[in-house]
Amino acid sequence: MKEIDKTIAAYGDDGYNATETWHLQKVAILEKRNDKAGLIEEYRRLFRQHLVDKRTYFKKLKELVAKEEWDEFVVKLFGDIPHITDDDCILVCDMIVEEKKYSCLMKILMDNVMSFSRGQLFKKYAPYMSEEDQATYTNHVIEELRMHLSYAKSKSYGYIVDDIKGMYTCCEVSKKLILDFVEEIEYNYGNRPALMRLLRS
Repeated sequence: MKEIDKTIAAYGDDGYNATETWHLQKVAILEKRNDKAGLIEEYRRLFRQHLVDKRTYFKKLKELVAKEEWDEFVVKLFGDIPHITDDDCILVCDMIVEEKKYSCLMKILMDNVMSFSRGQLFKKYAPYMSEEDQATYTNHVIEELRMHLSYAKSKSYGYIVDDIKGMYTCCEVSKKLILDFVEEIEYNYGNRPALMRLLRS
């Protein structure tokens, strides 16, 4: 076990799946020892890794963690995923909805910083979020778009406007905030005809 731990430690960032096989070796040893606490810790570390079979590890954890401890455990579990992409985001958000831990949704969506479909993802999960969380997430996206607009070239306008239009349709909260943002854009960038044309199309 010590040698396995040394190998895992040598990788540095344990949030990627490069160490998955080593953790599974530990799982095999811990199962023989009937070490429940050790198994929970290994499956927790496996679940948080990038692009692994999270559903399987989640199921194992639900079997192992005591029912009276599960609610607190699962909230911490959802809050400790260091590397999120669209595929993992959908999988984890679906689990959050299944567990009815809706307050965990916003962090996962915000941590998915390289998303190619954040508008679609937000639209899917916004109905489960509080209005406060909807507003926080929308303002987070608006702030990013505001920053991009400050230095964007005309060839980038299409991507920015697509994001704006996508966010507009997600929920009533985002609709209002996006309308306010569009007014701000028209005031600050009304002298950019290419941007205005896309925004009004």
